[in-house]
Amino acid sequence: MVESGTMTREQGDEAINAIDQQMEFMQGPIGWVITIATTLIFGFIIFFIIVGIYFLFVKFILKGQGTFASALVANGLTSYISILQIIIGGILTMLFGKMIMDTSLASIMGSDKTTLTGGYFPKLIQ
Repeated sequence: MVESGTMTREQGDEAINAIDQQMEFMQGPIGWVITIATTLIFGFIIFFIIVGIYFLFVKFILKGQGTFASALVANGLTSYISILQIIIGGILTMLFGKMIMDTSLASIMGSDKTTLTGGYFPKLIQ
């Protein structure tokens, strides 16, 4: 915006400083609390929305006879696996000091997934 002339150099510097301050704020303890709280709240809401979609699909399209509670149980049981994988991935990320997106052997060892061995490692432990 500075190069196009819609913003002066001083306004650009002020905008950069404001962004830097906000990033520092979000990296502190308050930022962690805000991030975790919003993730939990929205994750909880999205969970119920997805279960509702599954329930409506089974109830009306497949003519199933289940209840919403049974759909919650079925989706909740499969969510335990994902939750455990996310927790283990977070712990491994903190231990190794690098971003680990999944719990596959290729991610832990840092191998390239496009190679032959890197392509088979994820299949071994995941």
